[in-house]
Amino acid sequence: KVIWSRVKNSYVVVSEIAGTARKSGGGKSL
Repeated sequence: KVIWSRVKNSYVVVSEIAGTARKSGGGKSL
């Protein structure tokens, strides 16, 4: 369960970062 939780949390974080980057303007800030 701990491993699953870590993987799920990591996936959620990545999803949030990707969504934010796309909303910011396709990652122009990068």
